[in-house]
Amino acid sequence: MAKRGRSGRAYRVLRAHVQAQPYGWTCCRCGQPISPDYPPRHPRSWSLDHLDPLSRGGSLLDPERARGAHYGCNSSHGRSLQTAEPQSRAW
Repeated sequence: MAKRGRSGRAYRVLRAHVQAQPYGWTCCRCGQPISPDYPPRHPRSWSLDHLDPLSRGGSLLDPERARGAHYGCNSSHGRSLQTAEPQSRAW
């Protein structure tokens, strides 16, 4: 059976899981809220960020190392390693 990667069911389930977390709609890079109103690939839209870059051996489907991020923040982050824990907003 071929791997489906980012188009497979397991990846879609992981995205939904991260979005359902309390920190799911807060960017793990800049700490700002992420609006669901932006179209895909807009710099302020939601994207799944892997805290361990895939290019450095990170797991595509590890829920413990996946967070939500702005598409622009995630893209500019590149393959550098994440050091901060997920940020949450104080209510």
